[in-house]
Amino acid sequence: MIRELVQLALTEEEHNSVLCAAHGYEALELVRTTVPDIFLLDYQLPSMTGIQLYDRLHLMRGFQHIPAIIMSANLPLYELEKRNLFGLYKPFDLDELLDLVQRVLVISSRLRIDHK
Repeated sequence: MIRELVQLALTEEEHNSVLCAAHGYEALELVRTTVPDIFLLDYQLPSMTGIQLYDRLHLMRGFQHIPAIIMSANLPLYELEKRNLFGLYKPFDLDELLDLVQRVLVISSRLRIDHK
């Protein structure tokens, strides 16, 4: 249900294209055909954690600089800090999510420009 709400909020409010996966392996399949601007990952995915999924994505060519937000009621702060990931505590407000997504995209864009 959260996945559907997030998808709806991101597509309606921000006019983004959003790809959703129900579990980590489905996400790995989705990124074979597209390179996203950002990853929104639930910490407690079926089949692997959001951090495990991020680690696998991060190893793939072309995905090293894509920012990620991990959503959870119990964020493992050490794991987030170690990987420079952004965290969003559940339950969250959709405006809070939209604001964080925009801020992360701006930060990511600036970092890419600075590293060119």
